[in-house]
Amino acid sequence: MKALTIKYEDPRKLRARPTNPRTHTPRQIKQIAASIQEFGFINPVLIDGSHGIVAGHARVAAAVSLGVTDVPTVRVDHLNPTQIRAYVIADNRLAEKAGWDPTLLALELQELSLELNLDVTVTGFEMAEIDLVVGEAGGDTPDEADVIPQIDRSLPAVSRAGDCWQIGNHFLSCGGALEPTTYERLLNGKRAQLVQVSSGAP
Repeated sequence: MKALTIKYEDPRKLRARPTNPRTHTPRQIKQIAASIQEFGFINPVLIDGSHGIVAGHARVAAAVSLGVTDVPTVRVDHLNPTQIRAYVIADNRLAEKAGWDPTLLALELQELSLELNLDVTVTGFEMAEIDLVVGEAGGDTPDEADVIPQIDRSLPAVSRAGDCWQIGNHFLSCGGALEPTTYERLLNGKRAQLVQVSSGAP
C-alpha cells in the first residue's frame, strides 16, 4: 500500500470535479465553515495529480468562504481514472450507511448543550433536531407535576396566563414574554439555550 503524504495547498487553486454527483447547499457550506472555525481544518482533501478534488468539495468551498489560504491535501494519483470515479461515489455513499446509537447520541448532545463555551450546532444538528433526539431518548423535561396533563379535547379551548401545556415533547407557557415568572414556570430551574421574543403588530 502506498504511503500517503499531507501537503498544504491553496484551496482556491483546487479544481472542483465537474461530474461530482454529490450536491451541497449554501446552508451546509455555512455549517461546515462554522465547524472549521471551531475545530480547524483537520480532514484532508483528496486530490488527483492535476489538483482536481476527489473528496472534500464542501470543505474546500467552506474554506474559500472563510478566506483560508492553505488546507491539508492528500494526493491519490496512484488511483486510475476509473477508480477515482468510483471512489467519488463510494466516499459519500458508504458514509450514508452508518447509523446512530440513539441513546449515546442523545447523551452526548445533551451534555454538550450544557457547555457554555460551545455552540452545539457545530455538530451539524440543529437545535430542533437536538431537542427531538433528546426527547425521544427520554432526556430531561420539565417536571410532570408542574405541567398540565394532555389536553382533554372534549372541554372548551381555554387558556389563561400562568398555564403550561405539554405538546408531545414540547412545552408551551402562556404568559408575558417580558415577565421573568413566565420563564421560571416554563424552565423549572433549567437554563434555556435560546430565547426569541417577537412583538405583535402595533
